[in-house]
Parts: sequence; structure tokens; C-alpha cells
Amino acid sequence: MSIEFDRVYFDIETYSPGERPQFTNTIIAVGLTELDGRLTLLRSWQKTEKEVLDEFYGRLKNLVEMRPRRRLVGHNVLGFDLPLFIARAQAYELDKTEDIIEVVYRQEVIDLLQCLLPYNGFRYKGLNAERLSRIFDLTPIEYTGKDISKLYENKDYEAIEKHLTSDLKFIIDLHEKLAKISANELRAKLSGPL
Repeated sequence: MSIEFDRVYFDIETYSPGERPQFTNTIIAVGLTELDGRLTLLRSWQKTEKEVLDEFYGRLKNLVEMRPRRRLVGHNVLGFDLPLFIARAQAYELDKTEDIIEVVYRQEVIDLLQCLLPYNGFRYKGLNAERLSRIFDLTPIEYTGKDISKLYENKDYEAIEKHLTSDLKFIIDLHEKLAKISANELRAKLSGPL
């Protein structure tokens, strides 16, 4: 696997006790690749949520200053992860709201889910990681996002780490796969059964 390290792949895990994730949910872990390829997991069970957010925010601020500019790559990060991060950073008053927003949206962001929308009839349905892993023949993700809250309640932090690590591998592998596939092939793969 040849990863381009001008990109930072990342994912955020939340404690979402309700049916659907909310922007008030607690961020329990952030996983990201370092520019040298190492994987870093920021865990709220080893630090507070505020400390995890503050460390991630510091890394985002550093990325904005780097030249050439680095890209953030994730799956559904524009629709959920980054808005959630902004909401939680505001709740902890990590910085002035306009500064938090400036740092987040000055990043070059590649949201793989958003990239796939035109090839899926602009529908979100069917663009979940489990289905995409299956149709692109990627390593299946350990556990699903829906399992995370139960794992957190049971203090099964090792399982959450496995999930986060497999999520990051999925994001990296999907990004590489999408770079090599034609629009017609992509459309054909996504048109299959949900």
C-alpha cells in the first residue's frame, strides 16, 4: 500500500446512546495518520474529551500552516465528523468560534462519501462503510459505528481501537481504490444491490 503522506487520514468515534448520532454526542476517540505514516489514536479513556479535542485542534492548526498544504481525508467528515468537532470544541471553548471554524475550513478536505454521491444518484443510502468495503473488495471493518456506544459502555476500549484502526484502513484503501477506477466502473459498482 503506497500512502501519500501529504494527506492526513482521520476518523472520529462518538458515544451516541440514542438511535442516531447527534452533534451533542461525546467524542470518545480520534484516529489519524501522521505525515510519516504512523497511526495515532487519541482516546478519551486515557485523557478527557477536552484534552482529545485540544490535541486534535492543535494538529489541525499545524496543518494549516504547513507548505505545501496537507489534505484531510475521511468518510462523511464534512457531513458529521468536522461539524461535530466544531460543536464540541465550541462547547469546551477551545478557542473563539470563528477561529475554530477558520482552522477547520481552511483545510483542504476530501470527503470520500461526498465524492461518491454523483455516482450514486446523489443518494446517501448505500454509501456506508460496510457496503463500500464489500463492493470494492476492501478489508471489512471491525464492528460497525452502531456498536461503538455499547463497546464504550462495556469499557471494551480495545474493540473500539480495532474499529477505529479498521476504519482508517478502510478510508486509506477506499481513497486509493477511487484514484484508480473509471467513472463508468464506479457507477456500475454503486448501482448494485444495497
